[in-house]
Amino acid sequence: MSDLSQIHMSFEPVEDRVLLKLDTTDASRFQFWLTRRYVKLLWPVLLELLLKDERIAVRRRPQARHEPSPPRAAPQADDAPAAAPQAPATAPQAPATAPQAPAAAYPLGATPVLLSRITLKTTERGRALSILPERGKGVDLALDQSMLHSMCKLLRDVAAKADWGLTLDKDFPIAALGARLPKTKLN
Repeated sequence: MSDLSQIHMSFEPVEDRVLLKLDTTDASRFQFWLTRRYVKLLWPVLLELLLKDERIAVRRRPQARHEPSPPRAAPQADDAPAAAPQAPATAPQAPATAPQAPAAAYPLGATPVLLSRITLKTTERGRALSILPERGKGVDLALDQSMLHSMCKLLRDVAAKADWGLTLDKDFPIAALGARLPKTKLN
């Protein structure tokens, strides 16, 4: 599967399932059904991937490696507060609900595949989430941090719409990080 370009999730009340659509940069679309049971299996795996990313980010910070922070200049009374950095001008983003362009190809077929298994793999691009049906082909998702956070947000939102009674931690990964990160001693 080539790189992801968009992730879409919607609750389908007649099916009582979530429809997951993955669009790739080569104009392919993969469609999957997520059941309540599958979402309960998927959420902890996504959190673990988030925690791994957060642990790596924390280890890269000087404080986490017990290295001294770079010295800061003392604030002067006549200094004006620093302005927030300006984001570079970019073309306006299309809203998340913008109509989707039709996919050129459906490698797994136009009918959504019912997912039942999840595994984590290590690939040349890092960790990949394998989402699989009971039998047949699934896909390996090499999610970068942005796509991972987007997928978690979409899943939380759509699970709330489904009213399945699932508690997907609203403060992810902050609540989980507090309990799972190694304790560090500050000097």
